[in-house]
Amino acid sequence: MIGLIFSLVSTSHAVPLQMTQQGRLLDASGAAVTGIHDLTFRMYDDQSAGSVLWSEVLTVQFNNGYFATVLGSDEINNPLDSTTLEFFPLYMELQVDQASPLSPRTALTSAPYAQMSGVTESLMGGSVEASTIGVHNAGSPVQVIDASGNWVGPAMTVDWNDIDPTTIPTDLANGDDNTQLSESDVETYVTNGALSFAFGSTIQGGGVILTETSTLSWANIDPSTIPSDLADGDDDTLAGLSCNTGELVSWGGGAWVCTSDNTLDAAGLQSLIQSTPVDLNLSSTIGGETIVTTQTDSDSLGSLNCASDGEIARYDLVNGTWYCDSESVDAASVISVVESESNLSLQSGATVGGQTVITTPPNCQSGQILSYDSPTNTWSCIDFSTVVDQDSDGILSWNDCDDQDPNLGSSINDADCDGVPTSEDCDDADPSLLYVDGSSADCPGYSCLDILQNGYSSGDGSYWIQPGSTAVEAECDMATDGGGYTYYGVGSGLTTSSYTDNNTCKTLGMDIVFPRRQSHWNSMLSRFDSSYFATIPGVYKTSDGGNYTGCAMNSSGCGDWRVGDGGSWWLRSSTYTEPNGDYTAYCWLETRSVASSSDITFNDGYCSTSTSKYVCSTNDKP
Repeated sequence: MIGLIFSLVSTSHAVPLQMTQQGRLLDASGAAVTGIHDLTFRMYDDQSAGSVLWSEVLTVQFNNGYFATVLGSDEINNPLDSTTLEFFPLYMELQVDQASPLSPRTALTSAPYAQMSGVTESLMGGSVEASTIGVHNAGSPVQVIDASGNWVGPAMTVDWNDIDPTTIPTDLANGDDNTQLSESDVETYVTNGALSFAFGSTIQGGGVILTETSTLSWANIDPSTIPSDLADGDDDTLAGLSCNTGELVSWGGGAWVCTSDNTLDAAGLQSLIQSTPVDLNLSSTIGGETIVTTQTDSDSLGSLNCASDGEIARYDLVNGTWYCDSESVDAASVISVVESESNLSLQSGATVGGQTVITTPPNCQSGQILSYDSPTNTWSCIDFSTVVDQDSDGILSWNDCDDQDPNLGSSINDADCDGVPTSEDCDDADPSLLYVDGSSADCPGYSCLDILQNGYSSGDGSYWIQPGSTAVEAECDMATDGGGYTYYGVGSGLTTSSYTDNNTCKTLGMDIVFPRRQSHWNSMLSRFDSSYFATIPGVYKTSDGGNYTGCAMNSSGCGDWRVGDGGSWWLRSSTYTEPNGDYTAYCWLETRSVASSSDITFNDGYCSTSTSKYVCSTNDKP
């Protein structure tokens, strides 16, 4: 390009600004440029070097070399505002498509009246930066705020007459702010709670109020109020008490009273006899029978002489004498006695038919059961839980891996009792296979991210995963972006040209990889050559057509495009000449170049490209 004529017109309504650029562009032969071209506008603070203060890429239609466009139209993402235009001088640089920028840069100038805008810049609705602030008074400026921000103008006063009388509170309208208490107010304060008076306080000018520590002189006591028993100086409490012969003086709760000494009842007498030896009269009896003592007792059997062993002494009620008789008790007699006796007391260890007699143990609590201890030959009360949970770990015996070891858990969530929960066990029927760490086809993780998050990563490399019905050996990036990217390369799989096609990834429980960000591309391109990327993986649109040459192809720049899970994706950080309108819904973009992640290029091309070689992923790393 050898010639460019252009002009700038700005709309000065408010920040941010928009500037209309018009011009004519001729090529090296002097012919007018036609068609659609990308124009890159850059503003610099120097004519040949300096820094870029603002830039914008616009797609412009040329007619006989003439063009017109608006700079700063993207007020949200790329505004052209006063923060850029406050620099002076400014120089505009123009670049057509991918050619070198036109030289020299053009200086930006303002119209004569626009120079006056510098006087009022930022005054309305904004901030003011000044060394001092003053106002005009009769033609002479008067300073009101100094350089330190202090008010130095005339002192401000407020007169009562300047106050709106309708805004004066009612309790001030009569000159009183209700600081005086009424008698009712005072009574309320006095009766609501305790008061602390100063020593020497009086009531209505009378006597001093007494406290617990006050002292009182006898001279200050009214003599007519002294009790009669103290009037003579004597405090004889029992002087007026008159008791009968044998009565005792006892305290009746409020005064001393006379009480009879004859107060021993039957229970008291019984307690006295049982606890104290008593010397009874010789004629005393028990139940009408004479009491035998060591002096009155005679040896009734002293003259009895039994001849045979086993004889017993029997008493003859008719003759009133003792005689010898043989002891002949048969089984029937014993059974009769046992069956008729209601309160037999058997010896400890007694048996019935050779079996130990079970007695009711004392003090069993609700819910307890009997337990027999053979070494001591005794029964005791035990809690039922000790039978069904012997190690007291809260797991019933039939579910406990070892009911003698509280450290071993339940077989419900660890069927092979190897200490690894079912959810983390490679094979819960084989205690020799433990964690799902991706170390073998028998112990595959769900994905590289799953293996990393469960703490089984040993760095980048191959791991076994099983997101579907078949375990496969995948390549794991355990470092980039925190690690967890899953890759499985398919060299000759099902052919696909669109997102809706079936592909080998889907048969394995995965999908074609979703490129999340530029660092993700770097990770893939370091592991797979360009033959795996004949199409741009994972990115598609649900509708036909559309020109997207004005937005950068990533999830933040071109919102109509997406990946399968609706998450983030990235192809470029800058605009490109494609997709330019010939796209077919759901189709993969044709790859032009993935030689560098910083310049990935592509074409929408009417769904004309298919591939059977691609990279699969679980895509669970966002």
